Amino acid sequence: MEDFKGHPSIRYKQVNAIIEYRKQHGNYSNIADLNKVAILDPETVGRLVPYLTF
Repeated sequence: MEDFKGHPSIRYKQVNAIIEYRKQHGNYSNIADLNKVAILDPETVGRLVPYLTF
């Protein structure tokens, strides 16, 4: 996730929220887990999908 800190599709604050959620809940296993991060809207998650592997 640290690789996303300079990504144009996601803000720094969102990256930090993703990292903090992972610290609290463990690794993400699918997109549904990422959708649980309150600061992310479905459009943002959709833009990130091509860059993610689970």
